[in-house]
Order: sequence, then structure tokens, then C-alpha cells
Amino acid sequence: MTGMYRYATISMASGDALIIGRDAVLAHLVIDEGAELISRRHCEVKFLGDGTGWSVTDFSSNGTFLADGRRLKLNKPTKVPSGSEIYLGNENNRFLLAAFSDVTERLKTSE
Repeated sequence: MTGMYRYATISMASGDALIIGRDAVLAHLVIDEGAELISRRHCEVKFLGDGTGWSVTDFSSNGTFLADGRRLKLNKPTKVPSGSEIYLGNENNRFLLAAFSDVTERLKTSE
């Protein structure tokens, strides 16, 4: 939603996990633009694919946050519903965690 992956779509199958961070050795999705508050291995995002949403685990120093500003607990998987937004460190790197159907519905309601 914001940051260097603003217009990117990343497809994930049920059970897939994606590590986000600024170190290409430790992360699958590397953030190097606006990465002042991004840890080398910042967080893991896992698509549950069973209709219950996503699991997000924060590994960082500067935090992974829900859209409302609540910080996720360090090293503890947190379940979030599909359609949730997270940001890493600050709002410069914001992501929408959604199933394709949720994105389509969101676009319809924003028109």
C-alpha cells in the first residue's frame, strides 16, 4: 500500500510463509527503500488459506503494527483477518494482507 512494493501483488498459497526484511540472505521480500526502521529479518507473514486470514510474527527491533497502531508481540504469531493492513517500523512500508476476493470487494466499495 505504501513503500517500494506499493503496487506489487504477491501471490501466496495456503500455508506459504514470507519473511520480510532488508537482508537478502534472511528475507524473501527485501526492502531497501525507506528501510531505516526495517530489521534485517523484520517479520513473517503466513497465509492460512482456510478462510481465517493470516498469521504475522514480528522479529524486529522497531515493531510490526496493525493499521490502528497496535504493535504485534515480539516473536509471537498473531492471527489477523483477511483485509488487515500492517506496517513495518513506520507507515512508510504498509501492506494489505488479503485474499483476492477481499481486494476485489474493497475496490468495489471505494468507487
